Amino acid sequence: MRFAYRFSGLLGTVYRRGNLSFTRDGNSLLSPVGNRISVFDLKNNKCETLPLATRLNIVCVGLSPDGSLAILIDEEGAALLVSLIGKCVIHQFYFHKPVHSVSFSPDGKKFVVTKDNLAYLYHAPGKKREFNAFVLDKTYYGPYDETTCIDWTDDSKCFAVGSKDMSTWVFGAERWANLIYYSLGGHKDVIVACFFEENSLDLYTISQDAALCVWQCDTELDGLKPMPPKDAAKEEKAAEDDEELYEEPKGEEIHGKDDPSEQETRHKVKYSRVAKVFVLVVVVNPAVLAGLGQLLVWEWQSESYVLKQQGHFNSMVSLAYSPDGQYIVTGGEDGKVKVWNTSSSFCFVTFTEHNSGVTAVTFTSTGYVVLSASLDGTVRAFDLHRYRNFRTFTSPRPSQFSCLAVDSSGEIVAAGSQDSFEIFIWSMQSGRLLDVLAGHEGPISSLSFNPMKCLLASASWDKTVKLWDMLDSWRTKETLIMNSDVLVVAFRPDGKELAVAALNGQITFWDHENAVQTGSIEGRHDLQMGRKELDKITAKQSAKGKSFTTLCYSADGQSILAGGLSKFVCIYNVKEQILMKNSKFHATIL
Repeated sequence: MRFAYRFSGLLGTVYRRGNLSFTRDGNSLLSPVGNRISVFDLKNNKCETLPLATRLNIVCVGLSPDGSLAILIDEEGAALLVSLIGKCVIHQFYFHKPVHSVSFSPDGKKFVVTKDNLAYLYHAPGKKREFNAFVLDKTYYGPYDETTCIDWTDDSKCFAVGSKDMSTWVFGAERWANLIYYSLGGHKDVIVACFFEENSLDLYTISQDAALCVWQCDTELDGLKPMPPKDAAKEEKAAEDDEELYEEPKGEEIHGKDDPSEQETRHKVKYSRVAKVFVLVVVVNPAVLAGLGQLLVWEWQSESYVLKQQGHFNSMVSLAYSPDGQYIVTGGEDGKVKVWNTSSSFCFVTFTEHNSGVTAVTFTSTGYVVLSASLDGTVRAFDLHRYRNFRTFTSPRPSQFSCLAVDSSGEIVAAGSQDSFEIFIWSMQSGRLLDVLAGHEGPISSLSFNPMKCLLASASWDKTVKLWDMLDSWRTKETLIMNSDVLVVAFRPDGKELAVAALNGQITFWDHENAVQTGSIEGRHDLQMGRKELDKITAKQSAKGKSFTTLCYSADGQSILAGGLSKFVCIYNVKEQILMKNSKFHATIL
């Protein structure tokens, strides 16, 4: 059996950190999500996550004007040049230090990268094959503190760089006779954004205290004059001086202080502040957006948003597919239940009725009803036609529900408690409590209905799995004894086999009709990587705390998918009891 799985999409948090980038036509938006990039199609209301990733979280994104290339830079300054057409990595580069911002020029021929208090101008990669995609052209010195933002003029002749020292610097992308550099000061807080006016050198700067300064330039773009050629001897001497003083960068350097011959020319371009206002809309702190996992796109003329997506505030702890595979429901520690469309990757409804963390979610067999269990002591049923909570199930005494199951008919709902060690059974049609199943001596960790028979399996931390007969007044049919705390149970699709995962990392298979174990898999060693050079404990000891917390059979029942307290998801062949494939993720599977 072959597994040709490939990455398709990312659901959940839609924003973590970094800058958002619109395409030139305004129909698409690029948003960094952790170490990946999601492309939101605002016109067709779809989202796609590119099948590539950086090693660490992405902090800045540069998009080429034609929308074919993007530069992704992570927290340590490692950059990827990505083709958005082929959705692949073209080139890798390392800037050696954290990068604050990156921006392509409007003509697509150059791009600026800022790190520390410097701005580096690079030749952008062309459409032909190039030996080195990133070629340094010039280095610009001026700000006294870290840089924060970049913006270009429309003709790509100049660019502005904002800084934490409350100043904004205007530089020429080429050597101009009447513009070497210009420093704009007047803010009382960190510069967070700067914007050139269309076809002009006039500039708008915004600081973190919500102050907006408007700067007017007495020279138009067409008035910039190229620098006359220097004497060859002077150029050679300047090059020698640069080599003595600086090892890096290799390109030309533009300093904040120039020689006396250039001091007279640099003031021919003059800025004057014509307005300073405090904007009514407070400058949004990216950390706030990242914490909310929210992305809003507004249409300014109608003053309404065209896109609103928000992930779970806290960890996402449970998910389930609809029977037809078109939807996914997720539950989080924030008490929210979200339903996602697998085609568009968008969340189209959020239920907020729970008052505490959601521990389990599932669909009924029809796919039109979503059930959720929560630590607030309720199990709720949601209608996906009218988007409402039409049924709420509660226990006689308040209980914290840790697991949930619904039978194949969708008429019987079961939930297990982690504090009273009981299982509660309700009728979906009437909402009435039918029975309370007692017998476990530890928290209930998992429930599963047999898809073919009237049988419920319950797992507990008391090292047992109990089988309850629905047709015999919910009496215990069998009790299976395990060697460790039981974390999850799952029936095979034909209902003839039961899989059990325990805290010791072992998966056992049972013929539940005869209460006989038919096989086992030692999955502990598949849940961790080998021992690293600097590890203080052995790989064997580190594997003791890892186990599977979720199991799922394939449709044919020949394979089983297992994930848990590890970054690995494993696929096993049930008959041969061997590992067929494992995939590594960047987070623990809950």
